[in-house]
Amino acid sequence: MLKVNNIKKSFDNNLILDGINLYVDKGEFVSILGVSGSGKTTIFNIIAGLIKPDGGNIYVNGKDITGKTGIIGYMQQNDLLLPWKNIYDNVTLPLTIKGEKKANARKIAGKYMPLFGLEGYGEKYPKELSGGMRQRAALLRTYLFSGEIMLLDEPFAKLDAITKRKLQNWLSGVVKKMNITTLLVTHDVEEAILLSDRIYIISDKPATIKREFTVSENAKNLGSAEFYELQKSILNTL
Repeated sequence: MLKVNNIKKSFDNNLILDGINLYVDKGEFVSILGVSGSGKTTIFNIIAGLIKPDGGNIYVNGKDITGKTGIIGYMQQNDLLLPWKNIYDNVTLPLTIKGEKKANARKIAGKYMPLFGLEGYGEKYPKELSGGMRQRAALLRTYLFSGEIMLLDEPFAKLDAITKRKLQNWLSGVVKKMNITTLLVTHDVEEAILLSDRIYIISDKPATIKREFTVSENAKNLGSAEFYELQKSILNTL
């Protein structure tokens, strides 16, 4: 589905990414885990086509999309909802930009509003929503952008612990139900284990893939022996 092949990137003669290789199969949830400033967001910016790599390629379903925008949905840490637009108009923005008529765009989004916990909130404005609800809206907008692949850059980092855990559990269910291919960037080991099928650990700059972990269903049970064993292995790798 998504393949990142030997990506290299430097800024001002400083090597940031040194041959990043990873893949995400259709419907799979994969996390990139590393310390802050290790180049995780740079990887996402390259996958999304916002910046070009110095070397390497990005493939979706075998097609080279390196440097091309508008193909993969990308949600950054901030929800970036437009304050002057209501939730309907915010989440349908990817559809209207691509030429969909407003009425039909709302009809399309309306099918997903209940699943994303937004039923009844379409006419409200971002300032009227809690942080968790704003993130749900941003996630729906990201999904409507592509419908196949979502890049999530620490989407819950600014939420309180209780809201964060609720949204993590909810997101896990939604991506499975809708078979969405998802790549998450995080520095939260617990979050990566809870959400992921696989986890890539990247080194500090210049970033390379240090190790790959497969997450069993038992390991996702926080407090289980499998969880603590995997957590320990990841922390030792970091």
